[in-house]
Amino acid sequence: MKTKNLIAIIAMILIVVSSLFSTISLADEPTYTITLNGSDVTSRTYEAYKIFNISGTTNNYSYTWTTEAKTFFATYLSGQYNTEAKAVAYLQSLASDSEALYNFAKAYSGTAVASSVVSGDRNTISGLTAGYYLIHETDNVVPTSVNMLLPVVAENVDATTGTIVLNVKAESVPTPGKIAKNQSGTPISTVAVGDIVTFEVTGKAPNTKGYKAYTYDIIDTMTGLTFKAISSVKVGETELTSTEYVSSLNGSTLTVKLGDYLLAHPEAAGKTITVTYTAEVNSDAISTSTASNEVEINYSTDPSKADGGELGGTDKTKVTLYTYNVNLLKTDVNNNPLSNTTFNLKDSNGTVLKSNLTTNENGIINITGLDQGTYILEETTAHTGYTTRNYKFTITANTSATALPGDATLTNTDSDEYLIVTKSTTAKSSTTTSGDDKIEITTITYTPFEIQLINSNGSLLPSTGGIGTTIFTIVGILVMAGALVAFIVINKKNNR
Repeated sequence: MKTKNLIAIIAMILIVVSSLFSTISLADEPTYTITLNGSDVTSRTYEAYKIFNISGTTNNYSYTWTTEAKTFFATYLSGQYNTEAKAVAYLQSLASDSEALYNFAKAYSGTAVASSVVSGDRNTISGLTAGYYLIHETDNVVPTSVNMLLPVVAENVDATTGTIVLNVKAESVPTPGKIAKNQSGTPISTVAVGDIVTFEVTGKAPNTKGYKAYTYDIIDTMTGLTFKAISSVKVGETELTSTEYVSSLNGSTLTVKLGDYLLAHPEAAGKTITVTYTAEVNSDAISTSTASNEVEINYSTDPSKADGGELGGTDKTKVTLYTYNVNLLKTDVNNNPLSNTTFNLKDSNGTVLKSNLTTNENGIINITGLDQGTYILEETTAHTGYTTRNYKFTITANTSATALPGDATLTNTDSDEYLIVTKSTTAKSSTTTSGDDKIEITTITYTPFEIQLINSNGSLLPSTGGIGTTIFTIVGILVMAGALVAFIVINKKNNR
């Protein structure tokens, strides 16, 4: 009995001591502060999301995930990182500005354990226990701060500030989007010279908080295109008046300035900016078989500077439209060229697109600036001694995944034996090497399709009521007379 009592007393003592140490441990668990540094962090809000608890010491840390993280990784990316070790390895593999990190930050549903507080010219997040955190900007505007993964542990504390210093890098303004449409609003990639094309340039309204001046210039440089007019400028669903933005045209470069509007309307941050304008495909597109334009955005980067600081620039977005040329050779059946043959070029509806196309002394016509589609060559004047005839061909853009950009095929629409396609494709690539590093440079060139139109000289058909009819009539009478004589002779023989 005494032994049992002694064991019970010892057990009670162990429980009390264990609880005491646990309480002391929890009470003494250190907390940390993160100091956010950056050109405009004081105008933004950040939150810290804990993913893992960290324990141990340098080079011997262990990770245990939070309840939210465990639930999240059970299904994220089909559950392929559903253990702590796999999840840690996955997060450590993410680059700071990668799309994968962006997608993770957007999807992670953990609970924010602390938000940043602005103090003077600093932005701090305090009261964090040891762990692995996602630091995420909550303003959700552009340019946003890069999402950051940060281990909050004692060895990362800066000796000078007594905090964990995090230099916040702002993401650049996103590369603009661009699309070309025909007058019906359908996206296109091929055009004819003379077509009016509608272009839509899109961007995201940036965060202009804290700026004294702001630059946001959309710069669009056109090749093979003649600018016509700006149709509209919108920020979100709001269409701006012509006094709320500044536009200018310098040669073939269109610039639309929206900085003042965006500075005056910080609530527009994150909304889609859409600039719509029209341009005509001009004859400069013929030599290269392309009409193109490149758009970029220049923007302010530093709100601490009176002028908005050094300008940043997006990558350029290029849209290329393709147009096609056809070299026509008119010959006789012996391949002798036929000059002075005249054609009208019609579309499949019979509308005349080009008239009085005449073969030169070598029997050649160069037809330029065509869109894809079916065409009719209506011969209006034949070479002396020949009759007129029509020919039909079809140009079809090659949309296969392995096709060269802008490539197309010309075919004989009606399998006409008098139309021979001698060159059916237009795009050709060539590769050269440059420099000591032997960098390969691939160039795509576009050359005209080639077709041969054949004509044969033959006698004219006789006219109605002319000599041809007379001949047929005489022959008919003679045949009938012959039949009558034969009938009489046969009857006479039978009567005998």
